[in-house]
Amino acid sequence: MEGFFWFVIFILFVRWIVNTSRDRSTVKKYQEHLDSIPEFTVSIDKNASMNLKSKNLKSFAVKLKGYCGNPYGNEIKIILFAYDNTDIDDDTENGPPLLSAHEAFSDSHSRCLCIQQKGPSEEGQYWPKFFTFFHIPKEIIIHPHKGKRKLKFLAFIAQPDVDPKYGGFSKTDYDKIIHASRTIIEYNFTEVGYKDMIENQDEVQDLTIQLAMGMAASDGHLDQKELDILKKWVQNEADLLEKKAAKKRKQHFSKFIKETYQIAQNKELPISKIVKQFNEMATKSQKYEAIQLLLDTASADDKFTAEEDKFINQIAKNTSIKLKEFKEMKNKIIASVGKIEISEEESPEEMFGIKESMSNAEKCKLLRKEYAKWNAQTTHKDAKRRERAKEMVDTIANLRKQYNC
Repeated sequence: MEGFFWFVIFILFVRWIVNTSRDRSTVKKYQEHLDSIPEFTVSIDKNASMNLKSKNLKSFAVKLKGYCGNPYGNEIKIILFAYDNTDIDDDTENGPPLLSAHEAFSDSHSRCLCIQQKGPSEEGQYWPKFFTFFHIPKEIIIHPHKGKRKLKFLAFIAQPDVDPKYGGFSKTDYDKIIHASRTIIEYNFTEVGYKDMIENQDEVQDLTIQLAMGMAASDGHLDQKELDILKKWVQNEADLLEKKAAKKRKQHFSKFIKETYQIAQNKELPISKIVKQFNEMATKSQKYEAIQLLLDTASADDKFTAEEDKFINQIAKNTSIKLKEFKEMKNKIIASVGKIEISEEESPEEMFGIKESMSNAEKCKLLRKEYAKWNAQTTHKDAKRRERAKEMVDTIANLRKQYNC
């Protein structure tokens, strides 16, 4: 009987050993499984593209992988910010934020670039491989500085009620962040940034004045009406400032215009150097603003001379503004002046935006559009507009004959 008792004890002991071994094996396998789950990670493909309304746009592709589960609920919010950390030594800190030109790519409190999206979640949820979470079109990004920059992207998995603001979180929201990851890339911005614009604004305004004065003097004389247009422009620029700053800026403009006027009269303005500086420092909007000032100044005396036309065409080409938009701006001026002389360097084709690379069908389509636009103005109540429109219609009609439209 005693032998049977010890036999039972032995059997139970063996079972315990086997079960314990199985438990350890299970724990080991589970631990190996946990170890195989990657940490939450963000990666950026800076050479990606996206299709939006049949248009292929260059973009930053945001890619995610790793553990993303929410142990506190069944929903998560994925959030992404971006900063320019070029001048930051410690990457745990954030530099100036990238901004968005479209509200869909910003938080609800500011223009800071912010992507956020809610989704379902389970406690053990994870993404085993990188997948593209989102595309950020490059054309909507407003960056701080021009040139080669170090961009820091921060991605978060947070509770669904987190409300990002001004490129970060409130103190109460920090406790609701579940996972976080960062990555840094280098990217070269060819356009002037928003901090550059602030830093360069005074100099860009001075360069714009020099360009306008050079254009006004291009036909051999400086008309008072042209100077009045320029003075009105600087007045409007100064009025945007606070009272004390505006007074100081007006004093600067008064002195600078007189000095530039004298240099322009003596034909000593270094236009090539001015254009180069302006092109490097001005934003797109400042470039269009300068072109508009040149056109307004040129038409102030109710004439648009061949010399002025040549000067403005050259500035437009060197500042890389869009030809189509420049033509539209120029045509509005052409339609309103009493006398016009088109530069010999500009052919009738160039006047209407026709390029050699276009097919004959494309040229005819463009000419039909221009014909309809100018023909509609041949009955305008303004006599100058009617006369100018008839001249343009005749020019277009000759081109249509040339291309058998």
